[in-house]
Amino acid sequence: MSSGFRVEIRAPGRSPREITVDPSVEFGREGDLEVLDDAKVSRRHLRLEATAHGLVATDLGSSNGTFVDGVRITEATALAPGASLRIGDTDLIFIPDTAFIADIGVAGTPAEVRPALSDLTASDAGAAVIRFRPDTARLAWAIEQRFDVISLSLGTTRRDWALPFYELCDEAYFHKCFVVTAANNVTRPSFFPSLCAAVASIACNLATDPWRFHYNPEPPTEFLARGIDVEVPWLDGSFTTGTGNSYAAPHIAGLAALIRSKHPELRPFQVKTVLSATAANAREAPEIAGRLRRVLRTPTTSARASAALRRIG
Repeated sequence: MSSGFRVEIRAPGRSPREITVDPSVEFGREGDLEVLDDAKVSRRHLRLEATAHGLVATDLGSSNGTFVDGVRITEATALAPGASLRIGDTDLIFIPDTAFIADIGVAGTPAEVRPALSDLTASDAGAAVIRFRPDTARLAWAIEQRFDVISLSLGTTRRDWALPFYELCDEAYFHKCFVVTAANNVTRPSFFPSLCAAVASIACNLATDPWRFHYNPEPPTEFLARGIDVEVPWLDGSFTTGTGNSYAAPHIAGLAALIRSKHPELRPFQVKTVLSATAANAREAPEIAGRLRRVLRTPTTSARASAALRRIG
């Protein structure tokens, strides 16, 4: 038996809230159940049940029906992680307990990253890779589905796209979606959304080890990963060799998925902190970042003034 599944309730006019289904929860307008203030919801509308095989939804003979990802259900239905249910005007989102990746617009996932993604899918640190055409509608959909990690191996130099990208990346940040973007392959012109502070902007390093990455202390590019002469899947089941920041971004996305799988509570800025602390140049530095050096300095005027104030106090 499962230890429970998380579901987010998005009711009209109310802030989203999260509940745990363990072992079962019934939804309706009244009674001893999860009460929803929604006139289109029946008195007893829907049951969600945590089973050994996953989360199962059953409509309880409601008047207006239960819809899973836009399709009305008439019998007990197993739900995929990330599934969206609608009853009346209320949405119920099945929150996956594992890290899910939306990979948007990259030509191919680097060959050495695929085993990591396969391991994630097969274990409790799961990852789903979904591909979309490169436009803001696909990014908006991935954010709406609350993917833990969104790998955006594309961008644009068009400034009329900058504001839509900024708004979407901010929305992703506030919904705990960690957005990984490929930086431009040339220094100029500006490249959106990799310049957004809410995302992790990625460029290539010279590493051949897919697990070796670096933190850049001088943003906007924040992390460097393998992206030079990378074997990637190509047409008709073949492979080709590619170079570019688009091939570096999936490495960081995979690492971020591992982090979020073990620590799903982390927000995007905390994931960045973990990545920067575990980067090769941080781990191999002669001194731990942030450690105070034991160097005697001549007290400045402000330091002497502060000391004097402490003595007076």
